[in-house]
Amino acid sequence: MPVNTLGQLKKMKPMRQIESAQLMTAMNKYTVTYARSLVAATPVSMLVRPKKPIRGLREDQIALMETEAASLDREFKTIEHDYGSDHLDLVLTTGILPDCSATHGSSAILPSAFQRFCKSFRRSPRRGK
Repeated sequence: MPVNTLGQLKKMKPMRQIESAQLMTAMNKYTVTYARSLVAATPVSMLVRPKKPIRGLREDQIALMETEAASLDREFKTIEHDYGSDHLDLVLTTGILPDCSATHGSSAILPSAFQRFCKSFRRSPRRGK
């Protein structure tokens, strides 16, 4: 992580630093420019010192950007949460389904419409075996 990125994070209060670090990690983006955009989208109450006026932006534009950033953050966390549970379901399914199909026969578990999925599961490499 560039040193200047840490300088940008220090402009925020600790809780906002944590949120920003999580966003940077989730996006795999640690650039100074990205950190500056996070600082710019941070509400004044979450900054160590009040913001200096940003050249070329009016107060209403900054307020809109803060609102949009908060909305995007909420949406991102929702998607991240949903992806996590979907990924867990997929991992469990790929681990359990081949064992079930080997024990009971794939036709006992999946209707004939899903036989093509059975073939995929039989071909997929299994970890630990």
